[in-house]
Amino acid sequence: MFPIGLLKAVASTVRDHEPVVGVRRRLYDRRFARTSGWHNLARGLYGSFAEARGDAPATMPVGYVLDDDAYARHATIEAHDYPALFWLRAALESGCTLLDFGGHVGLQYYLYRDYVALAPTTRWIVAEQPAVVARGRALAQRRDAPHLAFVEDPAAAGPVDVVMTAGCIQSVEEPFAHLLGRLPVLPRAVLINKLPLYDQPTRVTLQNTGCSFTPCTLFNADAFVGSLTARGYRLRDRWQCLDRSIDIPFYPAYGVPTYSGLYLERA
Repeated sequence: MFPIGLLKAVASTVRDHEPVVGVRRRLYDRRFARTSGWHNLARGLYGSFAEARGDAPATMPVGYVLDDDAYARHATIEAHDYPALFWLRAALESGCTLLDFGGHVGLQYYLYRDYVALAPTTRWIVAEQPAVVARGRALAQRRDAPHLAFVEDPAAAGPVDVVMTAGCIQSVEEPFAHLLGRLPVLPRAVLINKLPLYDQPTRVTLQNTGCSFTPCTLFNADAFVGSLTARGYRLRDRWQCLDRSIDIPFYPAYGVPTYSGLYLERA
């Protein structure tokens, strides 16, 4: 019998042999193009959103589209929400204006209000795409959400004390530091959750959301934090989102095994 180590070495060599790699790529491309439902699939490395969009399959729309009903139905407090609650609690309980960028139909509001005694003066403003804004407003009328409001443009929220965003800005082409600069006044605090940070150069990959193909930025951690410190922010905390990761077949060095959360305050 051949030693197991030798067999594994031969299998690895064959697997990485160029003709075999070509077949594996074609098979994965087919799977990526045909898969519906969320399976955390990513494909390729690109230098820009435009390049990623141009390489998307024609089997689904291109853009950030989710199964809204399924997403809302399965929303629950997760481990990475507890650091966010720790940093937000005092502001929410004393009264503040919070901009929830990419906050869907206000899911974090509905989840967090069970854990925090929101002050009557607290305003929770969600910035979202027009169709999601319409759904969020209709849901707020049914669910008694006195603190909750919606805008389509973040700048329309007016001056805010805190900006929170969770699992969103990697799918937005506008740099986050630039978006903050468009607000009437820079907020005193920024909380970012579910962010793909790593030590490699910033790149874009293409994700299959189950309903669409959307570019997703993988951020170099130092560069991303540096873009915010240049705006006068100081990093107060960073935590791991252990249930969030991204793997890019054929680009193992560019996988993100664990997403991150960040909390920053104006110096």
